[in-house]
Amino acid sequence: MDGFKRPVRKPSPTTPQPAPTQPTLAQLPRPVVSASRPPSSVGAPVRQKASPAPSRKSLKWLWLVAASLIVATAGASYAWYHEQLKPVDASDDRRVSVVIEQGSSSVQIARTLKSAHLIRDEFAFTLYIKLTRSELKAGSCRFAPRQSVQEIVDTLQKGCNDFKVITFYPGETLSASTFRPSGRDITSQLIKYGFSREQIKATLEASRKGPLFAGKPAGSSLEGYVFGETYYVPTDASPETVLSTAFDELYSQLQSNKLIDKYTARGLTLYQAITLASIVQRELGCSNKTTEASLKTCQENQRRIAQVFYRRLELGMTLGSDVTFIYGADKLGIPPSVDVDSPYNTRIHAGLPPGPIASPGLGALKAVADPARGDDLFFLAGDDGVIYFAKTQSEHEANIQTHCQKLCSTL
Repeated sequence: MDGFKRPVRKPSPTTPQPAPTQPTLAQLPRPVVSASRPPSSVGAPVRQKASPAPSRKSLKWLWLVAASLIVATAGASYAWYHEQLKPVDASDDRRVSVVIEQGSSSVQIARTLKSAHLIRDEFAFTLYIKLTRSELKAGSCRFAPRQSVQEIVDTLQKGCNDFKVITFYPGETLSASTFRPSGRDITSQLIKYGFSREQIKATLEASRKGPLFAGKPAGSSLEGYVFGETYYVPTDASPETVLSTAFDELYSQLQSNKLIDKYTARGLTLYQAITLASIVQRELGCSNKTTEASLKTCQENQRRIAQVFYRRLELGMTLGSDVTFIYGADKLGIPPSVDVDSPYNTRIHAGLPPGPIASPGLGALKAVADPARGDDLFFLAGDDGVIYFAKTQSEHEANIQTHCQKLCSTL
């Protein structure tokens, strides 16, 4: 055992540690209070303040505003409606012809009058009809832009028969084809409108003077001069009045489109130009085209047909038009054939026929004045309705074999 004694260390004095105590209220962290509500709301559920009920004064003001808007709108509508019932032009006294078809609705009648510039607004017109309980009658009427809706409706309620509506069509002939139907004819049209055959014959055989008939051989018929259009003539009009109106329209179209000068520039008299245009018309009419695209194509083909005829005339060839020998056979009262002995038969006679073979439409007249550019010499209407052109005989024969087995075999 060790006899050495280690010194005994006295324990160091320790600083007494205070006993843990509970924090005071002041020492607790303060909660963050939103600036949007008072501190007293801390810890309490947030409640929305109820909106104050609108006062009677506010409600009254809102009702007044709404009522004012309704009154203003109604007043503006009435003012507009009343304005639409006024004449289109109180100073315009010229008469415009309109036809109200049997069974037309008020909407259809409004559309007819609007397109004729006789009323201001279609809706206002139909509303007037409904409000006044008016019953409109079909008829042929003449109105002026100076007339109000009330005046027009009053007339339509009574019914009117102010004129006859007579329509001639491009491609018509003076008389019907004997052996081969060629569509409508002018004599039959006039008979349908109440004229006697004797009246018509005397009118067609009467001599004519004026610039339209310059160059027309004496004693030749008026074939080609009755312009295809719808005419409004007085109910007591004579055949002379009707045909004179059609002659005037033809000359007006020639003048307004400056066609006579163009014919002269191409070495044609007016009579020759009408003759050539009548052949173009009978070869291809466009009045049955119902779309703008189909009409444009048809009129372009008329120009190409005119080019073919000009080219053949230039080369001294016959026109070779089948429609001419058909017309020639009718004039002779015999069945048509390719070799019929008639001066109208351009299959065997060179140059133009003695005169027009039908009434040309405006498209055909324009085609002769302004033919297409090209050097085609042949054309045909295929079984599919398409016009096929060719520059050579071999191309033309190929077109016949490919496109014209039915139609071409009937000639």
